[in-house]
Amino acid sequence: GAAAFCVQMQATANPSSSASPLIRQKAYSCMLVFFRLRPSLLPCEVWASRLGQALLFEQDLSCLLSLVNLIFHAVLQTSQLHRWQQQLQLSAINILARILSRDVPENLFYRGIPAPWLAVRLLQLLQCFQVSGGKREVLSDEPSRREDKRRDREEDSREDEAVVKQQREAVALSLNEIVKTIFTQVATANEEE
Repeated sequence: GAAAFCVQMQATANPSSSASPLIRQKAYSCMLVFFRLRPSLLPCEVWASRLGQALLFEQDLSCLLSLVNLIFHAVLQTSQLHRWQQQLQLSAINILARILSRDVPENLFYRGIPAPWLAVRLLQLLQCFQVSGGKREVLSDEPSRREDKRRDREEDSREDEAVVKQQREAVALSLNEIVKTIFTQVATANEEE
């Protein structure tokens, strides 16, 4: 029943499928409803890699908004992201760069600002990854397992330190550009009145 339908929605939502952007957008929205009702239908091992790939390859910005909403709510529900966190972050930053370069269809501009809803949701998604020094985690009740996890996190953080620093700088630059654009648009609108 619901599990088979969810699998069908995942296939339909795939950016390489023959489905139109509107159908893919609706499929992502459907998957979000399913995920909210029964998170077990979309386990982290499945959604993180597939939706991360979709985030990389989806070209339609309307579909991207639905996809980012799905990923955002899924990220809030799980703490097992260490494997896919970097892919999701880099994809979100690339989409933000695309928005900032104004590579956006005219119908997605609002008062001269390119895709503001998508930009805000992407920034919220990136903010989710800043928990616990850039890594989300769940602590075990066993002290030895906690110590092993701590050591693993320290090793991972040393390896990823440069990448995380670049990502944070890119996010800060994106935020600055978005804020500048918004203030410029508001000031221009006020002068015209």
